Amino acid sequence: IRQKAAEPRQEHAGAVNQEVQRQYESGLDIDWAAVSQVVDLSEIKCLELCRFSEGKARWTYDPDTFSQEMADRMEAFIAEHYPPPTAPNFNAVSNHMWIDINDCIRMARMLRGEFEWADEAKARAVRMREQGMTHKEIARQLTIVEENSGKVSFSEVMELVKREFIGAKRKNSAFNRADAYSASLPLYKARMEAADKDQIARDILSGATTVAEVARRLDVPTRPVAMVVDKFQSRMYSSVWTDQETEQLLEHARMHTPPYNWRVLSALLGTKSPRQCKCKFNKLKYGGAIPDKPEN
Repeated sequence: IRQKAAEPRQEHAGAVNQEVQRQYESGLDIDWAAVSQVVDLSEIKCLELCRFSEGKARWTYDPDTFSQEMADRMEAFIAEHYPPPTAPNFNAVSNHMWIDINDCIRMARMLRGEFEWADEAKARAVRMREQGMTHKEIARQLTIVEENSGKVSFSEVMELVKREFIGAKRKNSAFNRADAYSASLPLYKARMEAADKDQIARDILSGATTVAEVARRLDVPTRPVAMVVDKFQSRMYSSVWTDQETEQLLEHARMHTPPYNWRVLSALLGTKSPRQCKCKFNKLKYGGAIPDKPEN
């Protein structure tokens, strides 16, 4: 944007508004370079002074239709003309984007908001999860709260939420307790009923996917997915290990090094799933029946 040395006077604001209104009513896109020439001010000053706002678009955030191109355009404008610690002039931002000023402010807050994964935020996420909200809905609520100001995007918060609910290994954590409770909610039951549970179990047991990946895809807690696998196994395979089967598992562990291919052993046995083999191995290992071996 071309800069001019002249400083704006109070009467210039009226001239800027008049020229912008003339262009708008002529059916033209606002040409800020032309406005600058008419009123003899820099383009950025014209953008800051203009109060004519008729016909400005709305920018309501929706994660499914969100335009990163628009967001990048706004962020680039702010970075060029209002580098930190200068506070952005959102009247200028609004005029540059030709979008409602309040929508620009809300979007900038969301895009630039720093998300702190503090205990209070975790507690709020658990409450929302218990109410049946999806990970996307939780992330959206956490990202746009006013107290979070900084540089973490919605997508990053989304990953944090998913990881805390699905990837957590802490069996007694608040997140796992929330998922255990929410597994009984009608919302998640309906999602599981609509899924092909037998195919899900086959895919997990074959190693084609994992419980966590299926939970992410269906947006349900991990517990009902794991229960589908357990029920499928109880129908297809015996849960009782014979001495011969146990000896074959021990022999497999002696002949190979970690990580073990439990699908191979499952195929050899014909009576146990890869997951059952892995669980039995871990039980024997932690019981001291199998010594530790280094991975290749």
